[in-house]
Amino acid sequence: MGKASELLLMGMAAVFALAVALSWVGVSTALVAGTALLMLIALQIVWQDMLTLTIADGASLALAIVGVTLRLQAGLGIGFPLKDEIVVIAIEAGATFAVLFGLREYWYRRRGFDGLGLGDVKLAAAGAATLGAPALSAALLMASLAGLATFGALRLWRGPAALSSKLAFGALLAPAIVAVEIVISRSGWLGPLAGPEWQP
Repeated sequence: MGKASELLLMGMAAVFALAVALSWVGVSTALVAGTALLMLIALQIVWQDMLTLTIADGASLALAIVGVTLRLQAGLGIGFPLKDEIVVIAIEAGATFAVLFGLREYWYRRRGFDGLGLGDVKLAAAGAATLGAPALSAALLMASLAGLATFGALRLWRGPAALSSKLAFGALLAPAIVAVEIVISRSGWLGPLAGPEWQP
């Protein structure tokens, strides 16, 4: 991902957040525009991760900005105090980063190689800020199952050599985050996992 593309994504996310904060767009318009932006960001993450096995920090930051904006708007819509919502988001994103980073370091020290990229950890933290940590678990499950299916297909196709293949986990996690956001923001279908601000 070029620096220009990274800055463009962050700029679009910032403009979106400003437009929502200043009430330039209505709730329904913001939801549609925000979801479209999340899809665009996820597409960029998929593209880069598939090609280079890296995730640009700017893309994860842009996803977090758009996701947090939508989450704050939903929370304010049902009377959640803004300060409390920001604290909850910060705790969930921070705890997600800490847990996954700890698992990443544990795996590296035990096995001598990374089982989870740092970019994946940052993306998951952005996902927690967007969805809430409980709903992120659904996105992680979706991405993990897709990863297992991918490895299974590679194993059948390439044989034992597939076991040494590296998986672009961010390319699976980013679309899963967007998919869960679409589900919870429109239906609250995930129930308690969706968090109170997303309940219908």
